[in-house]
Amino acid sequence: MLGHISSSSQDIVYVSVRPETGHYLETINGGTESNKQINGTFGQQFSAGSWFSRIVVKIRSGGDHDLILRLFDTPHKNKIYHEAVFRDIGQDRVLHLVFEPLEPGEYYWEIDTNNQAIQPYIQTESTFGGVWENGEPVLDHSFKSKVMYCTNEPVLRAVAVDGDPVDNGAAHINSTTELGAVNTGIVEKNICRNNDPTSTGGKVLTGSWYLEL
Repeated sequence: MLGHISSSSQDIVYVSVRPETGHYLETINGGTESNKQINGTFGQQFSAGSWFSRIVVKIRSGGDHDLILRLFDTPHKNKIYHEAVFRDIGQDRVLHLVFEPLEPGEYYWEIDTNNQAIQPYIQTESTFGGVWENGEPVLDHSFKSKVMYCTNEPVLRAVAVDGDPVDNGAAHINSTTELGAVNTGIVEKNICRNNDPTSTGGKVLTGSWYLEL
């Protein structure tokens, strides 16, 4: 859940969130898709034009290696905002770094290969700029990544909490996800809503709202 509990009323808890808008910044400009073998660190500088809460990076091949994806202020790495470890990368992996929303501004994501050779997707002859490899700027390509924008203003969403009422005999939800369960994996708009039907013919009295990746 990307948000904080802000208020409650009549057994319903609300979180203040900045939902993703569906808009994004793609860190390429022209060129042709390819891939490149890199051992060490590589990253992409970008300027976010809106609040954002997720960065997506495409990896062509990583074998059984682990990678560390970090988000910094600049390529000089004076401030780190977030980091995550991705294990057993394999083939054609899309890395999702998810975090509390950050405001518009200049940022730099970087991947540390732990001294293992991997192949990220690149865009040759892209003019986006801002590419760094092993501490040095590179001019002939960009890395394929997206910065996922969210709303600039927070909004309130109702969520179900432990003890919220369901009608008698409810076993599980027939639509969307099971009541009380949060699944893993990439799921879009996975939501348990009020009035969703249950397996016993009843319905959910209090709905849930959350972001799941």
